[in-house]
Formats: sequence, C-alpha cells, structure tokens
Amino acid sequence: MSALKLRRTNKTDDWLTPPELVRSLGVFDLDPCASSRSHGELAAVNFRLPEHNGLLEPWSGRVWCNPPFSQMSAWATRFALHFDGIMICPLRMQVRWSQVLFDHADGILFMRDPVRWVSPDGITKLGDLFDFMLVANGYHNVNALQDSKIRGVLFQRKSLTRIPS
Repeated sequence: MSALKLRRTNKTDDWLTPPELVRSLGVFDLDPCASSRSHGELAAVNFRLPEHNGLLEPWSGRVWCNPPFSQMSAWATRFALHFDGIMICPLRMQVRWSQVLFDHADGILFMRDPVRWVSPDGITKLGDLFDFMLVANGYHNVNALQDSKIRGVLFQRKSLTRIPS
C-alpha cells in the first residue's frame, strides 16, 4: 500500500489578509502574525514575521490572527490561551488544532464566501482551495463577527445555536 503524497502548490505562507475583511471587524490592538511585506497595518502593534516570533512575544488587548497555515497547531494553541481576539483559519474539522479552537472559542463564523488573499507582490488570489472560518474569543468579538456582515453561519458557545442576523 503506497502513501498518498500531497503536492504543495504554495511556496509561501506569506499571504496577506484582505484589509477590508479586518476593518469590517473593528480595531485591533495586536497582529502577532503580521507580514514584513504588508502594505498597511492591521493593528496598533504588529509583530512582523519572521523578524519577531509572535508565538513567544507577549499578547495583550484585542488580537487579529492570520497565522501561517503550515504552523496551525502552535498558533491555534496560542490563540486559545488568549481570551480576546479573532483568528482566521482553514475550516478543517478533522484535525487536532481545529478541536483546540472549537473547545475554547466563544463563537465561530463559518464563512460562506471565499477569501481573496493578497500575495506579497500585490496579486489577489481567490481562496478556493478550502473554506475558512473566523474564530472569536470574547463575546464582544462574537458580536463583531455578527455586526461585520460577513456572510456565513455564526455559532456561539453559550447556546451552540445560530445567532439570528
């Protein structure tokens, strides 16, 4: 029996979050995964990868987190330990890091529309490889997801039911 080999099509983890997506969620105090190639700031404080290790630097305030997807386990654990923020990540139900997020999240928005990631060279790429979710820690971040008008289905931890829009 041979093992299935997956071909890696992306040569970088450096895909920039569309700024309009982040702006729709309000003001953030920290972006622990900011790209050194970003054309704008997404938070008041930005730890630039790879110069700073946002996994080890102190986190405070409201956090926006678009982690390197090749290191999701470490970033999901770090995010779960911080109780104030929103993380964007692939919707992967069967992996352990996803379960860590589900166990600690106050709300999860399963996004309906694809994300239009921006590469560092400015070329927009549609996120068509898989679906994405926004994970919220802190009920004010759950409310930010609801108020953002990002299309999808929002679940809240308290009732585990859909919050009516």
